[in-house]
Amino acid sequence: MNEKKEYRLTTRFPKKTMDFIDYVSKTTNKPKAEIVRTMIEDYINDNPQLKEIYEQ
Repeated sequence: MNEKKEYRLTTRFPKKTMDFIDYVSKTTNKPKAEIVRTMIEDYINDNPQLKEIYEQ
C-alpha cells in the first residue's frame, strides 16, 4: 500500500504570500502545505550554506 502523506499548513504568512500560495494551490491542485514545503526545499537547495545546516 502506498500511503499519501497529508500536510497541514499551520504557520501564518503575510496576506500577499497567502494569496500567492492560494493561487498556486488552485492552479496546480496541490495542497497548500505541499507547496510551502516545496518552496522551502527549493530555497534550501539554492543556498549551499543553508543546505549544509539543514542536512546536519
